[in-house]
Amino acid sequence: MTERFLNLHRRLSFLPCYPTNNNKQDHGDPLLPNIPPHEMTRTKLVRQNSGTYKSAFGIIDNDPTIPSSLREKYHIFFGDLLESLIVDISILDYNYTRLNKYRRMLAYEQIRIFNLRSHEIQRIDEKEYPIALEFFLQFDAIGFC
Repeated sequence: MTERFLNLHRRLSFLPCYPTNNNKQDHGDPLLPNIPPHEMTRTKLVRQNSGTYKSAFGIIDNDPTIPSSLREKYHIFFGDLLESLIVDISILDYNYTRLNKYRRMLAYEQIRIFNLRSHEIQRIDEKEYPIALEFFLQFDAIGFC
């Protein structure tokens, strides 16, 4: 893969990745979502299957008749994406964490460069997070040449 995408190691920190529990690196293997399945290795194809990665959390909905703000957040962040994308919840969760890191970095840079106060920075509404994540998941190595 490194032959196909020059300087991939420098781009990895900005790409969506498969989950990793390696604390020494800031990223796992890149998702590379725009590569057709017939060009992927068997290992990459297996990684896309549901259940390949252990989820960092689990949802047990004991009584759906009782209102729950956590259940509501789960449905906002994961509900539609799990239905529309062919991606496991562990991959979504891991990349939400990465996206939030980049969002905070962008806010910090806006404060630093434009001398803004934190309340002056435009933020996206949490209901827009799934759209932002879907966009982020489509980033690939070619886009960062």
